Amino acid sequence: MDRNYYRRTKNTFSFTQKAAWVVFIIIILFVIIISLAGDNGVLELYRRKLIYQHLEDEISKLLQENERLKKEIILLKEDLFTIEKIAREELGLVKPGEIVYLFPRKDK
Repeated sequence: MDRNYYRRTKNTFSFTQKAAWVVFIIIILFVIIISLAGDNGVLELYRRKLIYQHLEDEISKLLQENERLKKEIILLKEDLFTIEKIAREELGLVKPGEIVYLFPRKDK
């Protein structure tokens, strides 16, 4: 083989083949960009997952608050000590014969 054979065969891709490769690479890049940033892309799925976790946390807190309020309702309906405590603290009621001493508050 002569030296010129290598030089002749070095650039065997035609212009059409090079253009096809460029189009192929552009298509691949487009698919990657769409899969990352599209309406159902990876970034959107990650954002939705964060929102889902936030909503689950909020639901959990609300369920705990709901349980606490249910217990408080039962106490307010049935527990005489709780009813008396609220009547004394919030309404200022006293039993007959009791003397109430009011002391001035010391503000800092």
